[in-house]
Amino acid sequence: MKNLIGALVFLAIAAAQATAQDLIRYKDGTPDQECEIVALSYRQVDYEIVVGNKVRQQADAKKVAEVIVDRNQSTFEFNQASSAMDAGAWDDAIEKFERVKRDPRARDLLKQTAAINVVRCQYAKDNPQGCLAAIQSLRQVKPESFFYRESAEFEIKACLSKGDVGGAQAAVSALESKGNTENMPDWAKAADVLRGGLLEMQKKWREALTIYRKYAGDKDAGDDAKIGELRCLKETADWAGLNVRSEAILGELRNRKAPNDRLSTAAYNAHGEVNMNGGKIKEALLDFMQGVAVFSRSGSSREHEAAVGRAGYACSRIALKETDPNKKALYRQRAVDLRAELEGKYGKNSPFLQELIKGIQEVK
Repeated sequence: MKNLIGALVFLAIAAAQATAQDLIRYKDGTPDQECEIVALSYRQVDYEIVVGNKVRQQADAKKVAEVIVDRNQSTFEFNQASSAMDAGAWDDAIEKFERVKRDPRARDLLKQTAAINVVRCQYAKDNPQGCLAAIQSLRQVKPESFFYRESAEFEIKACLSKGDVGGAQAAVSALESKGNTENMPDWAKAADVLRGGLLEMQKKWREALTIYRKYAGDKDAGDDAKIGELRCLKETADWAGLNVRSEAILGELRNRKAPNDRLSTAAYNAHGEVNMNGGKIKEALLDFMQGVAVFSRSGSSREHEAAVGRAGYACSRIALKETDPNKKALYRQRAVDLRAELEGKYGKNSPFLQELIKGIQEVK
């Protein structure tokens, strides 16, 4: 009997591995395509399906939202790198993905995914120079990579991160030009939205706001535009406008089937800022805490960083006004804990850190 059970388990595992497939996910809601992806570029994705025999087909890359690797058909190194990336072990993941890029056994899909994952990891570990080097490497090996647009967006973000205005301007113009030349209107939109980030860095809030409002209702660029719009409304101290927009976005998100942690956190942060400005500090803390807990599900983001920093500062303000010694100590300790979380995840250069440190020091 034990031998029979063992055989059945083995056959079940073998069957699962045999039927496991790469996935192509489409932007328009077309059902996922299970297949084996054999080649891909930003123009076309070539894949094979089994209909008696293997049949090779193509998908227009413009219509593809993402491609997902079947880990049963990937290398051990790729799977180990993916696990390290999922755990936030960026250096370990980068080292292993670099080996996948050089592995002659690895499929085109694995090599391209490994290359963009190195870019993602370098950016996540706050290494803009390493991110830019990884982007250059990706383009040298695969000039028409499926991940070209994403790499261009990271190039702009990395330049903004290191304060390179000229580099960011050049990268925005290059992506916009590429989008127009290749008849990729969503690329041009993405470039324009990222131009808003460049204007923010130059403290041209109203100019950035004009760009963000242009795309706030766009299905491709709308979420990023809404997040930028909320930031600019805060910077221009338009508290009434910020309140209206944050509540409208939160209402919209309640009706969406799929969650969007970045946009949700940004909207709660904005609502928290409105409450902070109105002296409703405990209500603001509740808003900011909505975003603090999403890290385990969604990882690092500018919005999560803001939620942690501002939640900590709100705790320090509550502690400062609290007359009950036990409650004062409780809120101060929570602020200290959030400071440790902010510094641990985002480093000593976080724009929210010094304000939080000062806020804690003021609590006697």
